[in-house]
Amino acid sequence: MTTENEFQVSHTKLATFRRCKQQYYWKYLKKYFPKPSIGQSRGSAGHAALAVWHKDYNVKTALDAAWTKWYGDGFDDSDEWQLLQKALNNYFAWSYKNDSFSLEESEFKFTLQFETEPVITLVGYVDGILSDANRFWLLENKFQKRASVSNLDMDAQVTLYLMAMSNLRDDIDGVLYNAVRIGDTKIAVKEPCLRSKIYRSKNGFNTVAGEIVAQALEMVRFEQEEQAPYRNPTRDCSWDCPFYSVCLSMLDDGIESEELLRASCNNDEEQGE
Repeated sequence: MTTENEFQVSHTKLATFRRCKQQYYWKYLKKYFPKPSIGQSRGSAGHAALAVWHKDYNVKTALDAAWTKWYGDGFDDSDEWQLLQKALNNYFAWSYKNDSFSLEESEFKFTLQFETEPVITLVGYVDGILSDANRFWLLENKFQKRASVSNLDMDAQVTLYLMAMSNLRDDIDGVLYNAVRIGDTKIAVKEPCLRSKIYRSKNGFNTVAGEIVAQALEMVRFEQEEQAPYRNPTRDCSWDCPFYSVCLSMLDDGIESEELLRASCNNDEEQGE
């Protein structure tokens, strides 16, 4: 819980502010919390499965965890579920043969406070902490139809998590990025996941921390001064923004449709952190 003199941020909140001030305004100031898309729910269900799988390597309990999350998000036994189930079974078979690590912790929550005014608190969840031959790694699971590990040198989430965790323990070597393939293709069966070990120099973490503080303080000013939000249209809006229909409607009549905002969101529970 945040206090009056505390401003809490997460990777998602920071990324949303950079992506589009209008989306940030609707989500974090007006509290329209988006419904999970099928892709997001698939990722959440997949994460739930792997959190169980990497503990005991039991297919049934892992699939049960995925189904519980999937069904809880309001989805049924559709083609999308079958696609996820197939991807998980492919991954389980490959993982059982190839994994050499042990899962030390899963869904590890970290907090990092900066001595600023107001106090900036960074919060996040690491998918797992792995032990492999007396070396330790953060685990970052992704579920992707086009799995890729080719553009991770500047990945903001990986950098942020490693910077934050370096303040809690000094034995983390890097991140094991685990991209699970979603798709009914030959490559998805032959190579169910792509993995890459990612490193960051600790010499750069002070700069990263400074950037987080600078952006967070900008966010504070944006909120306190009630600065006008503005949109940042890109070609990705149609698939990566839950408020796409609202923005599209505004192009027609210039009016912010509260009806469309309510239709796009769940206001009964806070999401997105």
